Amino acid sequence: MSNVRLFDLSTRTLKAGLACLLLLFIALCVAWSFPRGSKAMDLGSFLASGRAAAQGHNPYGVYDLTIRFQSGDVQGFAINRNPPVSLLVFQLFSSFEPSKLFRVWYFLSLAIYGIIVVLLCRAFPARASPLRVLWAFSLAGVWSTVNLGQIYIPLVLASIAIWLSLQKGRHKVAGLLLGCLVAIKPNFLVWPAMLALAGFWLAAATAIIAAGLLSLVPILIYGPSVYAEWIGTFASHPWIAFPTNASLFGLMARLGSPSAGIALSAILLGSLAAWSWRHRPSILVLSDLAILGSVLASPEAWAGYTLFLLPLFYRRSWPPLIAGAAVLLLVPESVILSLSRLSSWYFAAFAFLDNAALLLLLAALAKEAIHGDGNAACVDARQSRPRDRDIVPVVQSG
Repeated sequence: MSNVRLFDLSTRTLKAGLACLLLLFIALCVAWSFPRGSKAMDLGSFLASGRAAAQGHNPYGVYDLTIRFQSGDVQGFAINRNPPVSLLVFQLFSSFEPSKLFRVWYFLSLAIYGIIVVLLCRAFPARASPLRVLWAFSLAGVWSTVNLGQIYIPLVLASIAIWLSLQKGRHKVAGLLLGCLVAIKPNFLVWPAMLALAGFWLAAATAIIAAGLLSLVPILIYGPSVYAEWIGTFASHPWIAFPTNASLFGLMARLGSPSAGIALSAILLGSLAAWSWRHRPSILVLSDLAILGSVLASPEAWAGYTLFLLPLFYRRSWPPLIAGAAVLLLVPESVILSLSRLSSWYFAAFAFLDNAALLLLLAALAKEAIHGDGNAACVDARQSRPRDRDIVPVVQSG
């Protein structure tokens, strides 16, 4: 009995120690990212894009507010690379003073992120431990996003709403939200594609139609040339091989073979498509792999993209593979970049941490999919045959 009490005391002490470390880490992240002076970062590039669109200029050009990026020998302008749909939003805020708007967006982004964590805790109360909440607020993706003034966090909220709507069988709502997400971040087209292949036609068709209609709006407002201007932004991409690009393409670009990254991405997407078609998994298991596949197969997968993986961590316990990924995702981007530049040995040790995190997570989810691991089975019993919700009943006359 004394051994059991001693073990419980040691466990509580360890958890308390980890909680204190995470709280200290969060405080340091706040101090590092807190808005100061005339800081506008990527938000300045977005406002520049919106102002250009409002004035009839190329919204994907370089302007006074466009942030200049430099890291080691790599430098360039971080222009807005979001699809033309984003211009509709950026134009609305283009008249605001950039540094003031950055401060507002900093606090608003953190508030939205708090809502995200609350939603996940309510959806999975068994997983809502204080340590997991502190871990969620310690993720490198959170502080990278708010430090840069990026737009990932509202999109993550949309993805959580999609995920929860699919869980509750509200496929039309999920499809509409997913269509908005795909229109702004086209790499998430993987999600509705896998839904369609697995037989969830209502959600998939709604998403594709919504994304298509939204993508037509910029043509009506700015003209068809806006898409050519957007596509032109990808001709020059000096930082695709940065150590913080967690995609397969970024991984292989750092190894000197970007074409191999394209091949690996195609193999991954093909495998996910075949698995969806043949095995017709539950809608939540499918969504987990669709989100991860969207990030891995994207040309760019910066730290902000890892926040889309939050439901994967809240929906299951943490065996070694997932726990390893959870720890690696805490390492700040600035630390990875700084250490990777020190020497080839440091580059080998630190330039692939984000890639390793996503690959560990992929291995864990693949293991679940192959062996039917019950670890992820916190699914409402109503989801045992979710595809039936997409079937329209046929009314037969007497």
